[in-house]
Amino acid sequence: MGKSLYKDMLSMLTKASAIEPIGNHLRRLNVLAGMICSCMKTKSSSLEGLSDKKSETAKQSESHVKKTKRWLSGKWTDWETFFAPFATKMLLGLSKKGELILVIDGSQTAGDCVTLMLSVIWRGYAIPLAWLTKKGEKGHFPEEMHLDLVAVVKKTIPPSCRAVFLGDGEFDGLKPRQACKNFKWEFVLRTSVDRKVDCGGEIAQLGSLSPLPGSEIVFLEDACDGGNAIYWLGKGYEDPVLLLTNMDLGEMACDYYRKRFKIETLFKQLKSAGFRLHQSKV
Repeated sequence: MGKSLYKDMLSMLTKASAIEPIGNHLRRLNVLAGMICSCMKTKSSSLEGLSDKKSETAKQSESHVKKTKRWLSGKWTDWETFFAPFATKMLLGLSKKGELILVIDGSQTAGDCVTLMLSVIWRGYAIPLAWLTKKGEKGHFPEEMHLDLVAVVKKTIPPSCRAVFLGDGEFDGLKPRQACKNFKWEFVLRTSVDRKVDCGGEIAQLGSLSPLPGSEIVFLEDACDGGNAIYWLGKGYEDPVLLLTNMDLGEMACDYYRKRFKIETLFKQLKSAGFRLHQSKV
């Protein structure tokens, strides 16, 4: 069973590889296939956990860990070669349902760093596609970093697929929204209570509005830089959720925004519920 899984994994990697799978590149793909299979078999992502202590000697286990470390730190192991081709293949499969839901967010990670991550939602999970890490406490990233990350992921998105971009208030700037429009992506982005919007010719703060009795939503067309704005006070909400979107239906935009919170599950798995990334010294 183990050899069959390994052969299937290596076959998938070689078929999706952006470089001809020969020589040193094939050897690196062999290591990658082994790493993935080890994670699946041992249900562990730590370097020590990647070795199968039941079937390997101490020397074999040590060799396995050293080989993995060399692969991870090697100058040839980059995003374009060992991640993007397989992300593209995965997205091509996910896009057969007609759409891809992308979510962007930042979180404190290892070694006093903060990571900005863009992921795709699949069956209730957020799967990382690309990320940027910088030194510092959790806080807002420069808008240029948002645009750089979006541009990288854009290269992996099937051109004919509908894409929906979700984010919180850090990403509601004009440039990210304009980038989505240029890419022909739909977006739903949270915004601040003091966001000024056009209410039928009058300018008001979005947070000062309130829905009519029996309604949860105030939907304003062309309210902000040519986009639509939403005041959403759902049942059980203490505070309203304020959104900017280029979708034509307010209820639809709210339904999509609910999916944004899947990114929190991902960060939990990366940290306290799994990988312990925040405790790493990397």
